[in-house]
Amino acid sequence: YINNGKLYVRRLDSWEPIEIPETDGCAAPFWSPDVSWLAFMQGRNLWKIRPDGTQRTLICTATEGFSRVTGGAWLTGDRIVYRGKTDLMVVPATGGTPSTFVAAKGINAVDFHEPDALPGGEGLVTVVHRKPGVDTISLVSVDGAVDSLITIPGGELGHPCYAASGHLLFNNGPDIWAVRISLADRKILGDPFSVARGAVVP
Repeated sequence: YINNGKLYVRRLDSWEPIEIPETDGCAAPFWSPDVSWLAFMQGRNLWKIRPDGTQRTLICTATEGFSRVTGGAWLTGDRIVYRGKTDLMVVPATGGTPSTFVAAKGINAVDFHEPDALPGGEGLVTVVHRKPGVDTISLVSVDGAVDSLITIPGGELGHPCYAASGHLLFNNGPDIWAVRISLADRKILGDPFSVARGAVVP
């Protein structure tokens, strides 16, 4: 979690948090599928570091910087996908030059918001922003195929993430909503419903 602009990790069997060094001004932390690495954005740089604060490694520098609605997803094949200026970008987790993973114009979108990995890095979930039109929450497979899942006319969607209960959580305006989802079938089960008012998905 981020506190006062710095990144911390706390084990569930300890009260004492571990401050990750040199993370002032960081944003959008996310885990590798095996939770052996933690990645985060800082300025124009994407870094990875061990949860104990060692082996800090620069993955790439984003020439366009990172948006306030950025996010990252560490996928299988040791690849990291993040939201660039408008497109979803991909870069090897070992470091390298980013390239386009999914182009927004290729699916008639303006841009993507807050990509987040699915369990085991088997794809990601993201908000596809279209204008004019309504936002959709979509699944993106490891090969870049995009499937729309949720469209709520008039809704302002954000922060989608998968929960271990088998639900997809997301913000709809100022509230948290949820919907059951089948990852195997790549479809939702039932209708989205409100679960918390005046709250934000972390």
